[in-house]
Amino acid sequence: MLVHSVLTAVSLVAPPHVIDAPGKGVRIEALTKQFSGGKLYVSESQVGSIAFGRDNLEMTRTLRYGPAFHDFLREHGEPVDQVDMAEWETPQRWIRLGRWTYVSGNLFGGLPEGRSWVKLKDWEGPSFWSGTADVLAPATLKTLLADATSRRGRVIRGSTPYRSLAAVSPSFRRYFEDLPSMAPHLRLTWALQLDSKGVIERFTSTAPLNRNEFIRADLTFSGWGSRAAIVAPPADQVIDERRLDDTLPGDPILRDRPVISK
Repeated sequence: MLVHSVLTAVSLVAPPHVIDAPGKGVRIEALTKQFSGGKLYVSESQVGSIAFGRDNLEMTRTLRYGPAFHDFLREHGEPVDQVDMAEWETPQRWIRLGRWTYVSGNLFGGLPEGRSWVKLKDWEGPSFWSGTADVLAPATLKTLLADATSRRGRVIRGSTPYRSLAAVSPSFRRYFEDLPSMAPHLRLTWALQLDSKGVIERFTSTAPLNRNEFIRADLTFSGWGSRAAIVAPPADQVIDERRLDDTLPGDPILRDRPVISK
């Protein structure tokens, strides 16, 4: 009965006339924190917007490394005082347009004068769904709601097996890789907050990685159906990665996946 009432009460993602509107999107502010042994490993702030239908996005991404990451460096013989944390924590700008991704920030050094953006083909980069579930995807949201355990006012809570999310969500599979099949007992604990119209305004979740590590995510949504003017950077500021000698450099979690202790 609870599942039925939740599914019928919630507008899946947003009203259809918003989702289908060309050039429209939603603004997202996401804060994800990974903990190890009770200490913060890394926090990741992402602020930007997504355009409906085309999977285009723009975001500012900022990483902050905590005590558990410093412990990790020491354990692997890296003196913390010799690591340029300020460089690693420099904000990055990301734009994705179809098969093309543009990145500006601390990932590439030694760019030619006047060039501040690097263009990459078929490279997804980070997403707003790091360590959590893509609630903008109807199949993913329906899977979450099928495991709802309570509803109080505008807040719906639940707990969903990783393997269920991996079965319907490409972003969940990409981030967690083999973890859903290796640890079928793991579940994403979540809470969904709706506005007065039944549209999502906040989503929080906790994702365990093992006995000592977990990820907490907190996402807020605003401006449903607002204009999403996501465009490529000026051409004279862009250089194609194929013209660079460097491979993807120093961001330790650049591949947008968790660091899981064995």
